[in-house]
Amino acid sequence: MSVEANLIVWTDDLSVGHKKLDGQHKGLIRLINHFGRDTLTQAQMAKQLNGLIAYAARHFNDEENFIMRKAPSLLDSRP
Repeated sequence: MSVEANLIVWTDDLSVGHKKLDGQHKGLIRLINHFGRDTLTQAQMAKQLNGLIAYAARHFNDEENFIMRKAPSLLDSRP
């Protein structure tokens, strides 16, 4: 895989129509795309993965809070 390869490319059809959440989705894509680089050492990859996990946790918390405010019935099917 080349240094410039992206695993995921943002397109407008991925938008949820909410500026903050779309921005976070773009951030997740940027972090995921770091894994497409063949120049990362194992230590760098571990650091990137930990950053991705922390970012995803914050994002999913924000997303759930947004849904709880705007459409709580969507959360009724949670396990």
